[in-house]
Formats: sequence, structure tokens, C-alpha cells
Amino acid sequence: MWAKGYSQVYVIPPSVVKGTRGRYRQSGARTDESDALLLADVLRTDRTRFQPWHPDDAITRQMRVKVSLHAYLTQQTTRFSNRLRAVLVRYYPAATQVFSGLKTQIALHFVQEFPTPQAAAALSFTQFRAFARAHGYTRLKELAACFARLQKAQPEADPTTIAVYQDEAVALAAVLLNLVQTQRTVARELVTLFELHPDYPIFHSLPGAGAFLGPALLAKFGNDRARFPMPASVQALAGTCPVTDHSGKRRIITPAPHRQVPGSSANPATGNFAALPNNGPSPHWLSPLGPKPTGSKLARAANPIVMPTDAWPTVGWPSRGNFGKHEYLMMKTTICNNGPRIASRATEA
Repeated sequence: MWAKGYSQVYVIPPSVVKGTRGRYRQSGARTDESDALLLADVLRTDRTRFQPWHPDDAITRQMRVKVSLHAYLTQQTTRFSNRLRAVLVRYYPAATQVFSGLKTQIALHFVQEFPTPQAAAALSFTQFRAFARAHGYTRLKELAACFARLQKAQPEADPTTIAVYQDEAVALAAVLLNLVQTQRTVARELVTLFELHPDYPIFHSLPGAGAFLGPALLAKFGNDRARFPMPASVQALAGTCPVTDHSGKRRIITPAPHRQVPGSSANPATGNFAALPNNGPSPHWLSPLGPKPTGSKLARAANPIVMPTDAWPTVGWPSRGNFGKHEYLMMKTTICNNGPRIASRATEA
């Protein structure tokens, strides 16, 4: 729509549409025409409650696609590795213990070249070392221990079981090897795009963000600075703020870690960053803040930070190339939700 010349585009959450239908008809019936009328009327009466959508630049969109692909490949890698492990345990358990894990390329090459216990038993240490060198294995000092684990006595499967599962193990190893290699390629491309992005200094400076979580956060935030006009907007996206249900004498506060966040599967980056411990690596100007509070202290510590609303546009989203302790404390507090404890530090700074 933006490419066709529409300059005012609004994204209305499905929960808003569902909750508003009762204003127009009581029966629960709906059609495309009635929903179109509902959307138009909602924007007519409550437009100020919604933020206009603006597209991100090309590099941010590329990063978002790479982040999504990397997450998908991670899921598929876990899925196929679990299947491969289940197959190998049935007839060839030694193959699951030779190297550090089944997701390593050397382990997958080993299953493909030596798919049966008989093939592994016929190996000498010289042949095993030659195999490791041929596939670029760099931990040559650990080869003796790997070979010892391979030669360790294991339950023996009957020939029929070996014949039944051998082909599946080789096929799964080939698929998993391709997934692992593709995932590494995508990760390198994502890091390259991340380093080229104008906002790289901001998200790279977040302690604990790492090579994947930093780009994932950047892709989730996007380029539209007006999308998050206040800290509570980011907390709502991340699901890190508590929810209060107060009616009469009943007052229930659900802490952030214990409540279900609608669409939380779509925004793991903000949630994962919020879950990082605060005693990790920090800039030289930020002293350790200690572990996060637990139990009864959690609800108090999870209150949104109290900051002047006019300070958020300049503090929360600093100009590119100018990111200091004030900006970091604001962003860390907004996402990680450590409330008054960091707010006092930001005020003192």
C-alpha cells in the first residue's frame, strides 16, 4: 500500500477489532464489509490512539528477514538433531558421544562416513585422526579422548535393527549438516548487515546483547522513532511490565514473568534481552547492578520507570553517533524493567 502512494497507513491489532465488534452488532455475526466499516469508524473516532505505520529502510528489512530465517533454522536444527539422536540411540549410541554434540559438523560427517558400529569398530586411531584432519577438526589434542569414547563398550543392536535405521541416520545427518552450514552463513550475513546499519553503535553497546540478540533487537525496533513514544510502549511490546487488575477491594498484580503476552512468540528478542542478568559485562561507567529481584520484590521492581515525557524522545532514541550513559540507562530500564533502582542512577547521572 505504501508503494502505491498511500501515505497514511495504520495497523489495527486483531484484538482491537474483536473487542470493538460488540459496539456495532450484538449477534456476533461478521462479514468483510462489516469489518471494513468497523475499521474505518475506529480510525474516525480513535485515530489519536494509533500510530501511523512507516516502512523501515532496506537494510533493516534485510536484517529482519535474516533474523527470522536464523530463528527458523535454529528450530529446524534442534528438531532434526533430536530425531537423529533418537535414531542413533536405537542402534549406534557411541556416535552420539564421540564429539561434543550432534550439531557439530565433524559429528555429522562421522555419521555419514561411518554409519554403523561395525565401521566404527574397524577404525584405528591413525585413521580416526586422518578423518578429523580431513574435515578441518582443530581440537587435535582431544582426539585421543574422542577415540576412547568411540571404542567404549556399548549395547549391541542386532543386524536387523542396524539395517533398518542405518539409511535414516545417514539421511538425517546430511539434512542436518546442510542446516548447520546454512545457519552459519546466515549468521555471518546478519553480522555484516548489523555492522553496516547506522544504529549499530546503539545496539552493539547493550551489554549481553551479543552477535544475534543485538541485530534482533534492532530489527524489532525498526527505524520509526515515533513507534515507541514512551517507555511503556516498549514494555508492552516486550511483555516486561506487570498488569494490574483492580476492582473494588480486589487488586491483583501479575508480574511480567508470570503473565501471557499476546503474540510473544513474535517478539522473543525483547523478552530475551529483558531476561538477561544485570551482573554481566557492562560499560566502564556502569557499576554492577546485581541480580534481578525475585518473589515479592518483583512486582515493585517491575514498575515502569518514571521519567519526564519530554525527555523520552531525546533520551530513549538518541541521535545517531551520540549514545552515552543516559541513553543506555534509559533503554536498559525500559526494556529490562528494573524500575526505580536504575531510575535513581539515571537521575544522579
